[in-house]
Amino acid sequence: MFGGLVELVKFACRKRRSRREGESLTQDEIDLIEQSMDGRGRAKCPDCGGRLLQGPTHGDDFNAACDRCGSEFNLMLAFGELMLGQRISDRGPRKLGERACLYGKR
Repeated sequence: MFGGLVELVKFACRKRRSRREGESLTQDEIDLIEQSMDGRGRAKCPDCGGRLLQGPTHGDDFNAACDRCGSEFNLMLAFGELMLGQRISDRGPRKLGERACLYGKR
């Protein structure tokens, strides 16, 4: 009888979104980015669904910024799969400003 209620409370309390610079992306956010990736390396922002623009890279890590809300991420690929991610900005909306040139946006 209470099993469904317990599961509902657990689901409601589960952290589904990161918000602040330096926080690791949640598994939900990583899954959303990975599921949206197409064969040409394009992916969607977990905050607004905008397109992630690839920026500076270092080995298997690369920075990405949303062309719509300005959120920035550091993402790590391993064996072609997105493994880890971290915010390098607070959650948008915000403007990229001077950093836009890092992501090929002028």
